[in-house]
Amino acid sequence: MNALEALAPTFAMLHVAAAASVGPRAVSDRSPAIDFRKYIIVERNGRELAIVFPGTIRHDEGCPDRAGSLISAGSFIVANGTVILSGVGSATLNLPSRPQDAALIESLFSEST
Repeated sequence: MNALEALAPTFAMLHVAAAASVGPRAVSDRSPAIDFRKYIIVERNGRELAIVFPGTIRHDEGCPDRAGSLISAGSFIVANGTVILSGVGSATLNLPSRPQDAALIESLFSEST
């Protein structure tokens, strides 16, 4: 079992807590190294772009008007600098999560540093 596989049960717990309105903030206060967020991947001008927002916001609320064609959506955590996708899509936008979304999100974080 590698480190990412070991984090999967913890991530599942965070995802369930957020969905139950317990909130990622309550969990992250006890564990500041874990950051729960949501994302939407859009296609605009032939490029896929990641829109990232806090995990407390629903996907349909975090989707800007005219963002582009909606491709996928989901949630993730950042644990010690590594993006770990939940693998669960968005119910409010009816979009799947894709494994390749992690690379787009990681590139977003690397551009901001």
